[in-house]
Amino acid sequence: MATRSRRGASHPKKHQQPGIWFGGGFATGVLATLLLWSAVSGDGRSEKPAAKPKPKPAASSDAPRTKFDFFTLLPEREVIVPDEETRPQVTSNAAPVSYSLQAGSFRRSEDADKRRAQILLLGLDARVDTVVNSDGNTWHRVLVGPITSRSAMAKARNILISENIETLLLKNKG
Repeated sequence: MATRSRRGASHPKKHQQPGIWFGGGFATGVLATLLLWSAVSGDGRSEKPAAKPKPKPAASSDAPRTKFDFFTLLPEREVIVPDEETRPQVTSNAAPVSYSLQAGSFRRSEDADKRRAQILLLGLDARVDTVVNSDGNTWHRVLVGPITSRSAMAKARNILISENIETLLLKNKG
């Protein structure tokens, strides 16, 4: 094997040590920081001393002086709220409003009666309202109410939602 290839022979590669790169970067950072620090702090050797600010001219007696009247105005603007008994009663001219919850609309009256019975077992007042639309189709709507306050309406709606009964809010005027 006189002809041996030189491909197999390895030449020593020059690997640069990571510590050299780290040390160089660190030294560069320290140098840059020191230069920046000396420029910002200004040791005063090469700079002129700062000029003293000029005194402001004395305020003339003609100029109005700012006066704060907070402490005198506040007691003058105090509002005393009357008791419940002496407060005048507010009367509303608006028509009374009541609410109904539609808990379903069915073609068969038997389905509407089942839903009504389910709602009655929950302790709510329910009725079936039969409506004929313009096409001549008869629908049986299950209505809960009338309910006079929004809080009672919200409570009834939460009860129905907890039983997976979807509702539609109807507002009745008068």
